[in-house]
Amino acid sequence: FDHPAGAGGSGAPAAAAGDAQLNSSGYPLRPGSTPCAFYMKTGQCKFGLTCKNDHPELNGKTTHQKGAPAAAATAGDAQLNSSGYPLRPGSAPCAFYMKTGQCKFGLTCKNDHPE
Repeated sequence: FDHPAGAGGSGAPAAAAGDAQLNSSGYPLRPGSTPCAFYMKTGQCKFGLTCKNDHPELNGKTTHQKGAPAAAATAGDAQLNSSGYPLRPGSAPCAFYMKTGQCKFGLTCKNDHPE
């Protein structure tokens, strides 16, 4: 694959580039951009600072500046279970999570992930 210089595939962010705001994991915050799908599922991004997508905080909080739109694909105000999946009481339980204890949609899943 032709990856951007510095991506390295190690999962670690690349060297600092420009004045991009970074999340607590060192990945770029790009409010208004599409959330990085791989980062949302795994918490890592092989493109690091060269990734064009947004990398919001995965712990349910966001470090976007006040007044900036938060990424719609995050858990938002939802509480997280001990595995880091969103608790959404009143929503249907996530069938795959109930069977396997994992959910490929992570924080973007619209279903409940009870303990």
